[in-house]
Amino acid sequence: MERHDISLMYAPLERVTLMASLPVFEKRMRNETTAGTFTTKASGVGDLTLTAIARFMEHDFERTFVHLELGTPTGQFKESDFTPFGRVRLPYRMQLGSGVWHLAPGLSYEGHFWRYTWGGQATTLFRLGKNDAGYRPGNVYRVTGWLGRRWHEDLATSLRLEWRHWENVNGKDDLLDPDRSPLED
Repeated sequence: MERHDISLMYAPLERVTLMASLPVFEKRMRNETTAGTFTTKASGVGDLTLTAIARFMEHDFERTFVHLELGTPTGQFKESDFTPFGRVRLPYRMQLGSGVWHLAPGLSYEGHFWRYTWGGQATTLFRLGKNDAGYRPGNVYRVTGWLGRRWHEDLATSLRLEWRHWENVNGKDDLLDPDRSPLED
């Protein structure tokens, strides 16, 4: 998968930043089946997200931010391509968009002292409703933490740990056949 984000950011206040982001995807998947090897592809824009980030605490060398993202269903979620089985709907992971609105609240903390930086972030992406193909992609939960050190003006290192949990798809796209591929289950 190749992804490019087109983003615009604007800070109407010192403590508030607004952002709009539109991903552009180029997805390819090599498939090996009893019918032979073939490649499927999908390309185009994904779901547009609108985000507000607000700094609500700043004390000496620490800052805390709250953020809220609204995802709009602008990406295609009924992509299909030609295969040895004819033109078929592509699996869930090959779709460009979700077809549903989502809300993603989050909280971030960062600190810095001398040459060290550290922080953490927790976010949750809640999908709202089902798309008209009959399914809703699963919710996503994410926690990450990092520690970094600046060694020189032009050299720094950092370590990040991240945990993510993706829920399963809720519902079913009737044009996908789990017997044809596990990716369609």
